[in-house]
Amino acid sequence: MGAEQSMSLHQRRMQASPVNSLFERAVLDALLEIAEESSVPSEQIEHAWDPDDCSPMFRVLSDRLTARRLPSPLTTDAIRGKKGYSQGRHVWEITWERDERGSHAVIGIALPQFPLQCLGYIPLVGSNSESWGWNLSKKVSFHDGNESAYPANNPGFFVPDTVYCILDMDNATLRQVFSL
Repeated sequence: MGAEQSMSLHQRRMQASPVNSLFERAVLDALLEIAEESSVPSEQIEHAWDPDDCSPMFRVLSDRLTARRLPSPLTTDAIRGKKGYSQGRHVWEITWERDERGSHAVIGIALPQFPLQCLGYIPLVGSNSESWGWNLSKKVSFHDGNESAYPANNPGFFVPDTVYCILDMDNATLRQVFSL
């Protein structure tokens, strides 16, 4: 039955004029674009990257959920989300492909006064008392300039492309989970 329906649809398309086909395709493309844009829940946008609260080397893409760092020799750069938290539990899904990570690929959280750029390559997030970070490449966590292996005693572990950060403000914890 599905093949019959596909065939009749194909036959109708073959009989349509080129102008109608182009118009039909343009309408379908426009609808697809609208559907893709509206598929991002407003709650995600509310908690997404803040294009106005980042180093000059970051750009937030049109989906408003993806941030890219521009090539920059000898600087470490950071970006913050749009919203700060003082209570509750919050989860972020972060996708950072392994082949796109440098030696200082750090994710984490920071207070508003935390600097978003510095000269040199350092684990910026976690470098002071105002931030907590985890280096995805070296599997080291940072806070106030101190570091510790995370996960401990697992040297063969590779961090997957997608990581979930769970911030629990009620219990004052930040942890990373690799699958939910």
